[in-house]
Amino acid sequence: MANENDNKGDGGFDLDWDDALRVLAGIPTLKSLLLSRNDFSTAPPDLGALRHLERVWLFDCKLTRYPPGLDQLGHLNMLGLMQNALEQPVPDEVLALPKLQSLGLSKNPCYRAEKKRLKALKP
Repeated sequence: MANENDNKGDGGFDLDWDDALRVLAGIPTLKSLLLSRNDFSTAPPDLGALRHLERVWLFDCKLTRYPPGLDQLGHLNMLGLMQNALEQPVPDEVLALPKLQSLGLSKNPCYRAEKKRLKALKP
């Protein structure tokens, strides 16, 4: 949990991911989330509680697996996962999201194998 002792002198505070997620989940108007260029190689963020998200950018985050909770984002229409280390196919539940129109996977090991499935997304 953040406190005044966590003040970094730059006006910011250190929050652990659980605290940050609680704060973000309390903002029902939050539609876009940019978490790019962070190291989530060991613990990708669970985005399932942020159910109103429409756009998520997680490029260049050293992801080796898909973040949990993506399949719960029923309003998601754009997901940017470029420049990571994703080798596994995109989970079917993510591709089945009703509003998903764009899924960026370029510069991931799985990209070539997934290109055909990505073309099936609704334009």
